[in-house]
Amino acid sequence: MKDYPYLVQRMLRWNEPLENRKGIDQHFRMDYMGSAEFEFGQLPHSLKAMRAAAGSFIGPKRIKSKIGDEYFTVWYIGREEEYETAKRFFEDQLQPDSKDRSWDLKELTDIAAELGSETHSRWNGKPIKKRDIAGWWSLDTTWHTDASESYYYRRDFRNPDMKFYPWAFFQKKDDAALFLSLIKENGK
Repeated sequence: MKDYPYLVQRMLRWNEPLENRKGIDQHFRMDYMGSAEFEFGQLPHSLKAMRAAAGSFIGPKRIKSKIGDEYFTVWYIGREEEYETAKRFFEDQLQPDSKDRSWDLKELTDIAAELGSETHSRWNGKPIKKRDIAGWWSLDTTWHTDASESYYYRRDFRNPDMKFYPWAFFQKKDDAALFLSLIKENGK
């Protein structure tokens, strides 16, 4: 069982809360990254999983990593059990050259570009423009059936005790705290 995510959702923060939306959608916009997140429903599955586990969530908890002489920080929310995985994932995705990243993901996270450890494209040498990504949400959960409640976590059926719970981290502590409060509100 892999203990790292395959689907990582990039999130952007609205400049002002949208009055015609509620919950997470009122404050954060999901960057379209492909069919799994939207058409196949991975976002709502992951949200259900996070809300189910919200009572055990910690955060915002700092993850700090050093590349060269520079430190980079994000703010984690999720279960304590996934904190070390999130930390390893962050350190991997900060590598300034994509060849040095070992995580096999569906889409690029752009973490290195957003935080500045990668400043130029390795393909054409041009400077990379930041997109103001607020946070990254590890979405992975099992494709579910309501009868089995398997949407609460991704499960390795060869080892049913192994589970993966979604987590997220953000560039700003305030965004992490807001996201966590919205998860705990349970959509109210």
